[in-house]
Amino acid sequence: CKLLYRMKLIKAYELVIGIVQSILPIIGIIRLEERKTPQYILIVFWALILNIILYFYAMLHELKTLQFLTNFLQHGLRFFVPPLFYVYVKSIFLAGPGLIRKNLKHFIVFFLFFLGYVVPNSFYPYSEYVLAIERIVPNWAVPLNIFGVVYFLMALRLFYKFRDLVKQDHSNIGEEGFLWIEKFLISFLLVVVVDLIITFTEIAIGVYVQWDAYITMFFLVVAMAYLGYYGLTQSTVFLPPFLIEDLEGRSQGSPSPNAYLKPTEKESLKERYEACMETEKMYLLPDLYSK
Repeated sequence: CKLLYRMKLIKAYELVIGIVQSILPIIGIIRLEERKTPQYILIVFWALILNIILYFYAMLHELKTLQFLTNFLQHGLRFFVPPLFYVYVKSIFLAGPGLIRKNLKHFIVFFLFFLGYVVPNSFYPYSEYVLAIERIVPNWAVPLNIFGVVYFLMALRLFYKFRDLVKQDHSNIGEEGFLWIEKFLISFLLVVVVDLIITFTEIAIGVYVQWDAYITMFFLVVAMAYLGYYGLTQSTVFLPPFLIEDLEGRSQGSPSPNAYLKPTEKESLKERYEACMETEKMYLLPDLYSK
């Protein structure tokens, strides 16, 4: 009995820490004076993570009402969160109107799963329809996790592609400018991989336990703690300053060629320009075009 009590206490502490870690980024992003699509996506993401943790908290303490309410979203979130990461990467590098609407196709699987299984299973768990689906797919963790791994890898591939393009266009941007987003994607990819390994292990040995989800929750909380610690160096919370400047430039039109020059570089360029105008007097050339 004492061992079970201690285990429950450890789980409770783990979940409370996770709840706090989910709320803090939401508060941090809401407090930003300037918010763009990437930040709004992250608010949704952390709210969904909070929903998952609250579900397990309710299940641990047998809070039936809270468990019922949070179950609606948590059951199929692995069909929603990975595509959300993919759209998040797009929103950083491809700012523009209608971005979310153009990428709704990535969430079709989630909506079909939510309407076709989650809702009926929540209200009529023992209906013939639900039981027939469960006979076809006895363990939803496998397709959910495989789907998640595929989309996280797609998001990473897209990120690396855009990172290389941005670095080519703006040579003064260092590797550290991209490090946060990379860590963010890889950390949550590893959480899904851990859950997939646990699922395959249970299938292989033929033993299924309810507390396995808390192992995944432990890795989730650790990933959140690591990202929170590393994120203290990020002044804009999950979005490097150069990307905000780049998005602002794109929203106002094409950025000026010297938009990414340092003040000293701008001053040096100005002096060279003035010296050239004084000595060469190129503006007097008859064949000089205005462009």
